[in-house]
Amino acid sequence: MSYDKSFKDHNLSVLLGQSAEEKNYYIISAAASGWPYESIETLNVATTPTSATTQRTAYTTASFFGRASYDYKEKYLLTVSARYDGSSRFGSNKKWGLFPSFSAGWKINEESFMESLDWISLLKLRAAWGMSGNDRIGDYTYMALLGSYNTSWGDKVSSGVAPSRIANEDLQWESTKTLDFGLDFSALKNRIQFNFDYYINTTDNLLFSVPIPYTTGFSSYTANVGSIRNKGWELDITSHNIVGKFDWSTSLNFSRNRNEVLDMGEIDQFTSTSWDAQFITKVGGPVSQFYCYRTDGILLPSDFDADGKALVPILAGQEVGNVKYVDQDKDGQITSADYVPYGNNLPDVVFGLTNRFSWNNFDLSILLQGQIGGDVLFLGSRQYDNGGANVNGLRRWLRSYKPDYLALYGSNENPMPVDYLSQHGIDLSWDGETPNPVGKNDNNDDRRIYDATYLRIKNITFGYTIPKQVLKNTILSNLRCYVSLDNLKTFDSYPGYTPETNSFGNATTMMGLDYSTYPLSKRVIFGVSVVF
Repeated sequence: MSYDKSFKDHNLSVLLGQSAEEKNYYIISAAASGWPYESIETLNVATTPTSATTQRTAYTTASFFGRASYDYKEKYLLTVSARYDGSSRFGSNKKWGLFPSFSAGWKINEESFMESLDWISLLKLRAAWGMSGNDRIGDYTYMALLGSYNTSWGDKVSSGVAPSRIANEDLQWESTKTLDFGLDFSALKNRIQFNFDYYINTTDNLLFSVPIPYTTGFSSYTANVGSIRNKGWELDITSHNIVGKFDWSTSLNFSRNRNEVLDMGEIDQFTSTSWDAQFITKVGGPVSQFYCYRTDGILLPSDFDADGKALVPILAGQEVGNVKYVDQDKDGQITSADYVPYGNNLPDVVFGLTNRFSWNNFDLSILLQGQIGGDVLFLGSRQYDNGGANVNGLRRWLRSYKPDYLALYGSNENPMPVDYLSQHGIDLSWDGETPNPVGKNDNNDDRRIYDATYLRIKNITFGYTIPKQVLKNTILSNLRCYVSLDNLKTFDSYPGYTPETNSFGNATTMMGLDYSTYPLSKRVIFGVSVVF
């Protein structure tokens, strides 16, 4: 139901509504093997049925909502809204949540004191505060469910049911409060447009799978735990540089986001591990920092006495030329207690730049994309960035630390092919950075964490539109031919295929890991766009 009213310079719009939605899923899955004919794929002709399962779920939501908008001379703007949402995914005690919002705007350019500045088309200040809810946790998460299990009964295996999930009748909406301040600016008959937003998002009652002791019979349960704050800014600039027969416009955007864990309930930190990569999320820090040893150069002969005993803390098995690790807790030894948070995947700035050109019937667009800062953990270095034999390795290992073989064995026992290297002009002298692969170098240290700064020529598209007079006697109203180049070139210092990677997808507590990410493909696309 809506109501709109204008009186003199005042405009009012009110909306009230209610919605209800129900989704029912019924899934059947069946499989078999042994088809006598490849052309017949129905299950009835298969010789061996292998599985048959069914699954039924239901999800319902209901909402009551309202909005009131008011403006005076389209100069002072105010909007108030509220939603009251219910979801079947929450416990009986907490199914409903209230989510209000407020926003206001002021078009400064409409004021009388701005009349002399007619080159300004728009100057608007904005502010908004609001709440939104999240129930994306799957169905029946709050309920104590039963699962099918096998057990031994005498000398036989018997099937039965047992609890598979802990109930939580107090499970409720995850809520995000957003505070936003914005500025919109347009000048010179909209040839220059500028939009800026600064925001602070605070998410409370996080829906989280909380680990619990296995002695309970379960590994975790879903609860509302903790709070996270995201804050950052976004900037968009558009300019029409040349307008006329030859047209050139530019679009530039920047954004930055930082998050901080404010609260995690009864714990203040937890770690996540995959292979030998570790991540830490702790109160006061960002989500998903890398958690590893810090390095401090290379172990040199001066770090050992005449008997080969280490004078500094080392890992067991380390020798001269191996990586030197920092003893963070000052206990005189290197252990996992010396892991510290180091870097994370969030970039300092993400940016994009698009230039568009047109002349007569030709058009050209060039898109550059990239980021400044951020880190990537290159897990692929476990294989080919450790100086090991029998695998392809990075070329820097040719100039790794090498012991003084003459001092160790004498001239007749030097394993280096000195004559061959001299004849072919090959330099295997140490570069001062790459450690000795022999001995012990831990995989989980800051050497595998790389700067993710990059600049990519994302797309270049060149097109030609057939003149309309050529098409006037055809059924076509528009015909454009074009060629498009994707991922043409990336400029970075990253040893993997691309620093824009996240092998674990949506695993928010293990972000920025590259484990054999497939490289971006370069593509050439030829196309024709036809309008009848």
